[in-house]
Amino acid sequence: NAEVVVVTKKAAGAQTDSAVTADVVLFVWKETSHAVFRAFDNMNKNKLSYVQGTGANSILLALERWIADNHTTQSSVA
Repeated sequence: NAEVVVVTKKAAGAQTDSAVTADVVLFVWKETSHAVFRAFDNMNKNKLSYVQGTGANSILLALERWIADNHTTQSSVA
């Protein structure tokens, strides 16, 4: 029951605005720009999970860790 929002832009805009409302943002910092990073400045940092790699396994591991840390079973994923 997760809503997935994929932000692929190198600039803040509608995609980042949509992602800010998610329950969790999986932030692949190696693949982003400073402008996108800044778009999440006012977001609750408990909803932001940094992804160490760039592959699917790294992204899923970050989500699993976020769920374990937050004891949450329902998430909107960005």
